[in-house]
Amino acid sequence: MSYYSTEFSWLIAIGILIALPILLTYFSEDKFTLSTVLIYMTIINAFLVSTDILPLWTQVLFLIVLVGVSVMELKSDNNRGL
Repeated sequence: MSYYSTEFSWLIAIGILIALPILLTYFSEDKFTLSTVLIYMTIINAFLVSTDILPLWTQVLFLIVLVGVSVMELKSDNNRGL
């Protein structure tokens, strides 16, 4: 017997996907950055996708966003040094 409805499993997964990366970043990093939160969020999302709680397109979306944020940070670091 299931204790939660399968209709709301995605809602539980979204809660885990938001709360756990923020907690991990808070406890593990000195400087709270968006890229660190996105890295943790991508790792946790991969776990949620592998357990079939979230669909695969969410992992693809996170990887695209992570690459975009990384490129933007690299460009800003290069411009700051000049």
